[in-house]
Amino acid sequence: MTTTVTRADVLGFRVRAHQLDRAEGTLADTAVLDLGVQDTGPDGARWALAVRGLEVPADSPDLALA
Repeated sequence: MTTTVTRADVLGFRVRAHQLDRAEGTLADTAVLDLGVQDTGPDGARWALAVRGLEVPADSPDLALA
């Protein structure tokens, strides 16, 4: 049996998997932090978290730069 998947299905799955569809969240429920976010440029990591509904202060003791 073959399942047909459209481009819209795949894009929708990726948006949900990357949690880009939520308005707000917490550090504890942000799945991308299991692996980390790439810090590209002066604010890349903070932007990656902001688009996932997080506003984390730059000096947060809950995050580390590696």
